[in-house]
Amino acid sequence: MTIDTQTSALRKMSDTLANHTAQFDKLMHAVLETRTSLEGKIDSIAAEVNILRVKHRKLAEKVTTTESALESVQPDISEMKTKLRHLETEVMQLQKQAEDAEGRSRRGIRRTLNHELRDIEVTLRDAERGEATDKIDQTEVAKLKKQWNEADERLRKFDYRHYTVRLNA
Repeated sequence: MTIDTQTSALRKMSDTLANHTAQFDKLMHAVLETRTSLEGKIDSIAAEVNILRVKHRKLAEKVTTTESALESVQPDISEMKTKLRHLETEVMQLQKQAEDAEGRSRRGIRRTLNHELRDIEVTLRDAERGEATDKIDQTEVAKLKKQWNEADERLRKFDYRHYTVRLNA
C-alpha cells in the first residue's frame, strides 16, 4: 500500500465520517426538537390534569354538600309523603260523600217534581170530570195545564242533565 492509496482511503473514511457526523447531527437535532415538543405536550397535559383535579375536588365537595342536604331533607320528604297519603284518603272519602249527597239531592229533586206533576194531574183530572168545577174555573184549568207542561219540561231537562252528567263522568 502506498501513501496515495492510504491517503485516498483516509479521505474516503474522513468523508464517510463527515457524512455520518452530519447525519448524526441531523438526528440529534430531530431528537431535541421531538423532546422539546413532547415536553411541551407533557406540560400541557400536566396542566389539564391539574385543572381536572381541581374540578374533581370541587365536584366532590358539591356531592358531599348535596348528600348532606338530602340527608337533612329526607325526614321531611317522608313526612310529606305520609301526609299526602292521608290527604288522598280524605279526598277519596269526600268524593264518595259528595257523590252520595248528589245522588240524594238528585232523588229529592226528582221526587219533588214528580209530586208537583201528580198534584197538577189530579187537579186537572178532577176539573175535566167536573168534580171540581165549583172550585176551579176554565182560567184555572189553563193555568194548571201550563204548570203541568212547565213541570213536565223541568223534569225532562233534569233527567237529561243527569243523564249527560253520568255519561261525562
